[in-house]
Amino acid sequence: MDRNREILGLAQRLRQIGRANIGRVLGTVVTTAGRYKLWVDLLERSYFLRAEVNALSKLLLDKGVCTQEELQAAFAGEYKHLLASMSEEWPELTFEETGFTVIDPQAFSARLKREDWPR
Repeated sequence: MDRNREILGLAQRLRQIGRANIGRVLGTVVTTAGRYKLWVDLLERSYFLRAEVNALSKLLLDKGVCTQEELQAAFAGEYKHLLASMSEEWPELTFEETGFTVIDPQAFSARLKREDWPR
């Protein structure tokens, strides 16, 4: 069996699920549209990375390279690092598990105006 061909075929099938999901958001759209290309890229990365991280995690655990607790601690550390880094981009907001809070309404209003959103 050509494992590379199998992986490519499975990835392409996942991509088609992404295209169906994009239809939920954008409706009918030509594949050359920039917004379509952006959504395809985001969904592909999300789906493919999820599959790859799951596979790598399973290998690490099955081979005894690390324990589940060590893997979970590593994930928590990465989430904390990413959250701290990304939160710096939004100093006018705080992020909680259930949503976000505007802590500086004037700065947030200025951002909305400066970035011309929402439209």
